[in-house]
Amino acid sequence: MKNIHVLSTDKPSRLQLQMNGNFHIENGQTIALRNYINIYITSNKEIKEGDYGLVVNEILSYNKMIELWGVTQGWKIILTTDQDLIKDDVQAIDDEFLEWFVKNPSCEGIEVKLLLSNNGRAFYGYRIIIPKEEPKQETLEEYDAESYLAGIKSDLAQDYWCKQQERRYSEEDMNEYADYVLMCSAEKTFKLPLPPKEWFKQFKNK
Repeated sequence: MKNIHVLSTDKPSRLQLQMNGNFHIENGQTIALRNYINIYITSNKEIKEGDYGLVVNEILSYNKMIELWGVTQGWKIILTTDQDLIKDDVQAIDDEFLEWFVKNPSCEGIEVKLLLSNNGRAFYGYRIIIPKEEPKQETLEEYDAESYLAGIKSDLAQDYWCKQQERRYSEEDMNEYADYVLMCSAEKTFKLPLPPKEWFKQFKNK
């Protein structure tokens, strides 16, 4: 289940996104054109007074949710790098996980366990269970723009070129989509590019 959420912020944060697309942990150095981001780890538990929730990429307190809607909605935030929430008693994400996440930025879900006393009554926070085996990351050498474009052409050949369609797509169309993918990757908007089929639907309707 997805419980790791990465959001950009205009406030200083220990975690940054560099121009090369890699995540970086603040070490006191000045980095030009830095892009600050925060990580929020959530739970599907009920949001109660004193908690914060994530609602469509917006951070809201319990009181704010009640004020807006009369009920609580969204995912309960249990761990974060957001200093504003940490000051308000949300547990901070430790360095061990941050270092692991920088190496595994595509991870969207992580196991989290409650730390309780022997009698199960006292609550001591949360512990992130970091996987022992790191997922394989594709590099640009392994999966560059040309191979991506080749894959698109191969995958779409039967669906779009071999079936009866209102329009056939030229090499220029395919190259335009490849440029679109690269643009999204470079800007790192934290949104994946449209799947090929959805993009072609929009392109066809232009």
